[in-house]
Amino acid sequence: MNRSNGRSDPQVQPVAIPAYCRVVGQEGFYAVTADLSVHGVRLRAARIPRRGETMECRIRHVEPFEGTVIRTSDADFVLKVGGRSPGAVARQLLGAARTQLGTDEPVRQHRRIVPTERAVGISFQEGGTVPGEIVDISASGVAVRIGRRPVIGSVVVLGATPVQVVRHFDGGFGAAFLRPFDPGEVHVDLVL
Repeated sequence: MNRSNGRSDPQVQPVAIPAYCRVVGQEGFYAVTADLSVHGVRLRAARIPRRGETMECRIRHVEPFEGTVIRTSDADFVLKVGGRSPGAVARQLLGAARTQLGTDEPVRQHRRIVPTERAVGISFQEGGTVPGEIVDISASGVAVRIGRRPVIGSVVVLGATPVQVVRHFDGGFGAAFLRPFDPGEVHVDLVL
C-alpha cells in the first residue's frame, strides 16, 4: 500500500501461502506470506524474528530459500531473499499463489498469537479424543501439533471449538474456525 496517497502499489503482489521459517540454531516457526515486492517477502507470524537475522524458509511448491530480516513490526516481518536468484524465488512464489486461485481453502489474514494454554483435546467425528498442542491461533484459524492428523476437509473439535481441517504440515494440521472469532477476542489467555 502506498501510504502517501492510499492507493495500491502496483509493485506489491499479494501472496498468501503457509511457510515454515527457521533461524539457524533456533526452533522453527510457522508463518504465512502476505505479499511480495522489490524489497522482499513480507510474512505474518506469531513469532517475529529480529532485524538482521538470517533464516531459511520452506514453502510448498517453492525451493527452500534463505534471506535476511530487513524490517519488522508487531505482526509481520520482511525477508530480503538472498543466495540463489531472488527472481527465481519470486517467480515460484507467484506461481504457487496462482495455484491457490479458485480454491476454497481459507487463508488466515489475522494476527497470530501463541496462547498461554497450548494443550488441547481434539475430538474426532468418528469418536475418540486425543491430546494436541496449539502452535498458534488467529481470529480465523489455528495450527495444531498432533500425532494423528485428521483428513483435510473433516470437522474436528478443539476443546469446545469446532474447526475444519484445511491443510497438513509436518507433525500437525491447520484448521479454520467454523465461526471465526472477532480479532479483538484473540489474546494469549484464549482457551478453545
